Amino acid sequence: MLALEDALDDAVGAQLAELALAIARQVVRRELKADPAQILTIVRETVQLLPLTARDVRIVLHPEDAALVRERLAPANTGRAWTIAEDPMITRGGCRVTSETGQIDARLEAQLASVIGAVLGEDRASSRTADKT
Repeated sequence: MLALEDALDDAVGAQLAELALAIARQVVRRELKADPAQILTIVRETVQLLPLTARDVRIVLHPEDAALVRERLAPANTGRAWTIAEDPMITRGGCRVTSETGQIDARLEAQLASVIGAVLGEDRASSRTADKT
């Protein structure tokens, strides 16, 4: 009986994770439609997470977000060179930032996986998002 309850808990958890992801995507789309400049804040905050010594920074964005960032965000005068790359597989409102020293995954799915992991447990969240990436 306990195994059946565990299976049911897993199934409900998976459905809740899928629902949360679907809701988050819709909210992000609506927010970006209302204020497309929000992606600039996401990019700035993500780049600031890199070590100050990071070089060859590459910001990977959805093509629509990339166009907006190119248009409105000039590289900072930190000596840190960065480029923008496009990936249509990245959900709008998220990004991936890489440098020669590492990578920061700020895609919507990764952010939700972190929240879902905290609520449902790391194993469930990582297995659910691994299926989507």
